[in-house]
Amino acid sequence: MANSEIGMSTSNTLRDEYPVFLSFRGPDTRCGFTNVLHQDLVYAGIRVFIDNEELRKGERISGNLLQAIDHSKLYIPIFSKNYASSHWCLRELAKMVENNSKSKEDGKENAILPIFYDVKPDDVKLKTPLYRKAISNLKQTREDHEKKFSSKDIKTWQQALKEAGGITGWDYVKLIQEVVEEVVVRLKIRQRSVTGDLVGMEARIASIKKLLDIDSDSVRLIGIYGMGGIGKTTLAKIIFNQLCPRFGRNCIFLDDVRETTKKGLVKLQKILLSEISYSRVAPNIDDGINKIEETICNKKMLIVLDDVDEANQIQKLIGKKSLYPGTRILYQFEDYEMVRLSKDDALKLFSRRAFNDDSPPADYHTLSKGIVSTADGLPLALEAIGSSLFGKEEREIWEEWLEKLKKTPHEDVLGKLKISYDALNPDQQQIFLDVACFFIGENKTNPMYVWKDCELSPEISLKVLIKRCMIKVLDNDIFEMHDQFRDLGRVIAKKERTRLWDKDDIICELRSTEIKESVQALHLQTTNNNRTTITAEQLRRFPHLKFLWLSNVVCEGDFTGCLSKLKWIILMGNTPTNLGLENVVVMNFRFSNPNKDEIRYLIKGAMKLKVLTLENNGFICGTPTFLGCSVLEKLTICHYPSLKKIDNSIGKLRLLTYLNIESCVELENLPEQIGELQNLRHLSLNRCHSLSELPDSISKLELLMKLDISCTNITRLPYSIGRLRSLSYANVSWTPIAQMPGTMSKLLRLQTLKLEHRHRIKEWPELPRSLTTLRLISSSLLTIPNLSNLTNLVELFLSDRSDEWLSRSNVIPTGDLRCIGRLSKLSKLHICLVNVRAPTRELGSLSVLKELTLYGLNLRTLKQLLSNLIVLKRYHTQLKYVHLGGLPMLEKLRENEVYEQPDVPSLDVLCA
Repeated sequence: MANSEIGMSTSNTLRDEYPVFLSFRGPDTRCGFTNVLHQDLVYAGIRVFIDNEELRKGERISGNLLQAIDHSKLYIPIFSKNYASSHWCLRELAKMVENNSKSKEDGKENAILPIFYDVKPDDVKLKTPLYRKAISNLKQTREDHEKKFSSKDIKTWQQALKEAGGITGWDYVKLIQEVVEEVVVRLKIRQRSVTGDLVGMEARIASIKKLLDIDSDSVRLIGIYGMGGIGKTTLAKIIFNQLCPRFGRNCIFLDDVRETTKKGLVKLQKILLSEISYSRVAPNIDDGINKIEETICNKKMLIVLDDVDEANQIQKLIGKKSLYPGTRILYQFEDYEMVRLSKDDALKLFSRRAFNDDSPPADYHTLSKGIVSTADGLPLALEAIGSSLFGKEEREIWEEWLEKLKKTPHEDVLGKLKISYDALNPDQQQIFLDVACFFIGENKTNPMYVWKDCELSPEISLKVLIKRCMIKVLDNDIFEMHDQFRDLGRVIAKKERTRLWDKDDIICELRSTEIKESVQALHLQTTNNNRTTITAEQLRRFPHLKFLWLSNVVCEGDFTGCLSKLKWIILMGNTPTNLGLENVVVMNFRFSNPNKDEIRYLIKGAMKLKVLTLENNGFICGTPTFLGCSVLEKLTICHYPSLKKIDNSIGKLRLLTYLNIESCVELENLPEQIGELQNLRHLSLNRCHSLSELPDSISKLELLMKLDISCTNITRLPYSIGRLRSLSYANVSWTPIAQMPGTMSKLLRLQTLKLEHRHRIKEWPELPRSLTTLRLISSSLLTIPNLSNLTNLVELFLSDRSDEWLSRSNVIPTGDLRCIGRLSKLSKLHICLVNVRAPTRELGSLSVLKELTLYGLNLRTLKQLLSNLIVLKRYHTQLKYVHLGGLPMLEKLRENEVYEQPDVPSLDVLCA
């Protein structure tokens, strides 16, 4: 059966779970009741698999529906007058009842929420002629069309109707709101994620709940205040999660109010309105207040406002009118003060950072207790101070820290943290301020280029900042920082006037005629309707400017020579061509009108340029001419819809290591001169849809490590690709490639190979044994690739279909998977092969396997699974027995069995 919400969805979409499955008879309710219910559920933020019974083809229930039903938590059958006349609806209902029964046995939360649309429960329970007659007609159909419906089917459907009809449901006349609220409560979609150590929260939770007095009809506004980093947000999330079932969908948790308000209170009002009324109508603050008042004053609400720093923010959000009885508003501001860590817990936390132990050494015990007492139980300060003192054995340093902390008032959180900042050397301080003001949430690559050019020793400085808990670098090289350290950095920068990002501050400085010696960075962003003009004369008053970011700013005058110390420039919108950028290291130009000659003029004098990004230009058909003397290392050209040609001069960029040409949909080929980029390590051509081939010269890129040609029109890889001896990652997904060259086996450093969807590869050459990750999805696959030599594989994804939920397969059923047993390093294995016999014994030999997914395999028994297995998923496998008792590490089990033979019994779980 098709899904009317997603149509012919891709397999990626189908893998996503739809928490709610909606079953109905299309002609009865689709255009009215069902449509309204579906829209209300979607508006409430719920993913709904809405069935389209009329579009079903064939007689068997499809894989799409099986997966949707199995993955759903709540089933909503809409029983209408003709529901039982559809064998599709009855099949779905039978599957729902079956899953619901299993969920009760397994302790899961599946449930059926029936709706009686112009019928009575007795009709559904076959106590009246209505549904009995429909079933009788289906029996007649069976007799007229031999073997269409078995007697077993009829009995199953009758039993399913009786069971579903006995479940308390709703009369459709007044139920849509009630159904939506019930679904919201059951799915816990409003719940907030809470992580970290929750020890000591019980007393705080009890105190807040006592203040809220949830059972009374009075209106309560309760605030939480305390030092930053003490756990106010965590406490608010816990309270919210516990109380939101009492409020249904009339509850909202607004994150980071203070930061969002800086972007305009209207933005925050729109977020609130979208959650409580599914409207974003708030053209100005007054309209927003009126709409919010109109909504929340007529219903009992639970509202949590996280990180409120001004009392009037609450009034501007919820208005002045009387709130509905029973409404509760929780915010971080006043009334309830968070308690600090106890002395023992504070000493323990400090010791872990300072000594890597739960307690200090005897000779540092007194000093440690003194320092801990000055931190006043604030976890963030304890971590920062302890980390700063780690490895320092001189007692004089410890005593100096203690004296400084004693002079800082207890309530001065930033003052305590600033002592850690003061202990940094000047290079480390500059990098800390840059991250706090501009780079939180940004990749570290481009800032590193600038910091190196400024001789700030960024590698060493970042290690120090990370070790002292002042900065975090996430796995994807993204900068992160605690809010209190962010605030500290911005307070210091604003006080010293070294970095400007507030529009009013910048305009004030621009109007002043004084020379701004201290300003190093300026970030000015305006809208198209309210542009600011900057003149060359004004910029000359910032002689030490290193960072300049201008968005929708009009530049007037001759800027030659006034940006001599600039290291990083980002310009978006109309851009002057007379900028002197001789010392710039990083450029990002997002133009709306210059031609390629004007771009060339801009970068011509930038002899130190290492990073260049050109994006969003609808008119340029070619790139500028590149100079042979360039030291460019990273070039990105993206979102150029008219770009048809890369200039041959790109081969002169001999120091280029990173080339990203992305979403240039008209680009048809690359110049042979690409092969002259002897230092290139990363080449991405993602979403260049018209690109049909790679030049043979690509084989000259001996240092190339990463190649991404996904979502292109490339039909073949050059035979010479085997010369890319450094290649470690290749993504050829979503391309019409028909054959892989036999030289693939020569890529002795290739670790990751992705070939997913769209390609027409039928047979596979020998692949290099260096592979650690192989993702192969191919609907054209005729035989199973020989994997026996891939003994270093850690992750294997093998599927014979682009749409994993189709039941057909081209793979020869006698295909051999016994080689799987040789892949002893496999940690994650996903096999999707319909009717291919599974290597049961070989699976049992994978001693380090942690995740196993099986789909469609002929897997009669699985008596030997590994003790290290954490995740086991199986779909549509002919499996009779599985031993789970020997899986002590198992955390996740997901099953969906399909048995083609009626005598195959239900799954037997055999404990070892």
